[in-house]
Amino acid sequence: MVSPETEGGAQSVGLRDGGVIKLQGSVIPVEEKPDWFDVKIYRFSDDFMSWKTEISQMHVPNQMDSLDSSNPCPAQGKIIQLPGGDLLMPMYVGLKGDSPTTHCPIC
Repeated sequence: MVSPETEGGAQSVGLRDGGVIKLQGSVIPVEEKPDWFDVKIYRFSDDFMSWKTEISQMHVPNQMDSLDSSNPCPAQGKIIQLPGGDLLMPMYVGLKGDSPTTHCPIC
């Protein structure tokens, strides 16, 4: 089977209602919407034999250029699904108040 591009390192999560989503490792700022980013998502069937590609938006308040990238990186740890269906995930990102010279310790 030919699999989708994923840029290694991005997280995935099995959803309670079925299926699995996997995020692409890079995000793109949304023009004229500060602190919002487009992220490519691959939504797989339970058997991983098919998938759909979607673009979703994530909100990262108080984001600033820092670390090794000017954009947040959703490539750290696991995603969890909250009771209401929202997804929560760790990522590395610079936030206002951080030193702009701080670097990711695992990069």
